[in-house]
Amino acid sequence: MPHTKSFHLFTFLTGASGTLLFFYQAGIPEISLWKEIVLLSIFTILLYLGEIRLPGGSYLSFISIGLLSSLFIYGLSVANWVVFMTILFSLFKRKGEYIKVFFNFGVFIIMLNATYYTYRFLAGHDFPVRFDEYIPLLSSILVYSFVNILFIFFFHVLSGKQTVQQVYRQIVSNLSNFFVTIVPALLFAVVLKYQPVLGSISLLIIVGLINRNFSKYYTLFNKYEKVSVMASTDEVTGLKNHRYFQEKLSLLLGNAGKEEKVLSVIFIDIDYFKHYNDTFGHPSGDKLLHQLARILKENFRSTDVVARYGGEEFVVIAWDADETAAFNMSERARSQVEAYPFFGADKQPQGKLTISCGIATFPSHTRDKEKLIELADQALYQAKSQGKNKVCIYGQPPPGHQSAL
Repeated sequence: MPHTKSFHLFTFLTGASGTLLFFYQAGIPEISLWKEIVLLSIFTILLYLGEIRLPGGSYLSFISIGLLSSLFIYGLSVANWVVFMTILFSLFKRKGEYIKVFFNFGVFIIMLNATYYTYRFLAGHDFPVRFDEYIPLLSSILVYSFVNILFIFFFHVLSGKQTVQQVYRQIVSNLSNFFVTIVPALLFAVVLKYQPVLGSISLLIIVGLINRNFSKYYTLFNKYEKVSVMASTDEVTGLKNHRYFQEKLSLLLGNAGKEEKVLSVIFIDIDYFKHYNDTFGHPSGDKLLHQLARILKENFRSTDVVARYGGEEFVVIAWDADETAAFNMSERARSQVEAYPFFGADKQPQGKLTISCGIATFPSHTRDKEKLIELADQALYQAKSQGKNKVCIYGQPPPGHQSAL
């Protein structure tokens, strides 16, 4: 679940810290510097507009080339004002995302300050940089990169949309893309110092060509991705289908074994669904399946896989959830379904529409994939045989069940 308070506090403090640093460091530049600030801001904005959308929804932005070049040649005050101008422009492009823009402003200001003080500490003098001082230059770029990665990591983790492991894997896989936008900053700073007009035009043309050619690739990839999504999605419920569940379960079981994690499989079946279809017809049954799918998605976590197993049966892969955690989530979903005003629910044998759930857990019940599915199905059968509208864990009696003496 999203860590709402921590996330909002983190984004606010980051933006506020950057804003305070900006007012403390930037000051009012000399009139002679405003020409450079305006031109560098326009150049950085053009780089910002040339960002490339990558598969998966992330973006490859070249904005750091403009910011670092401004810092290397003209110092911190000018670079801070270039950030301000660029972020101010981004407000028009990212309408409604004011908190995120405020956060980005803070991050860029903090990154530039960290870069500035790293270089000053190692080089022993102020900016502009001396391009023959390799260790201070490379160290300052590494600090810029590290601070950026650190903020990206905490932003995604605290948002609650991804686990720590998922964010880590995503950052590692995108490191090469990230450095593609950082390393050229040093080269362009050299060009900017000696040939500012020709260098700026050349870089913008290069970025434009990269953007144009990558857009063609992304269009093809997007078409492939849509076909792939359609092949793994159940068209009635919008959930993942049986094939996707099988493939994902194999993958997650392998990860759970390596990382020594627990994993639960939850089978969910609609009680008396045949009676519902016979009474109201299959179109109403399909609508019911769609509504139920939405309720299940809302009651399980974003890290869980909710799929349609077949017919009126659903299945959930609950990552890093033992029997107790899986039971609590299933019980919450069961009670939500029981209370939901489905069309025709009062005509069901129990006077309401309900579900039954069965749970089996890796590795406590079994380490074998097929056996895990079988045990979860047996737990579901137990819930059905005990009167339905229940959640059962394999090998345990239903809640409230008294053993015979």
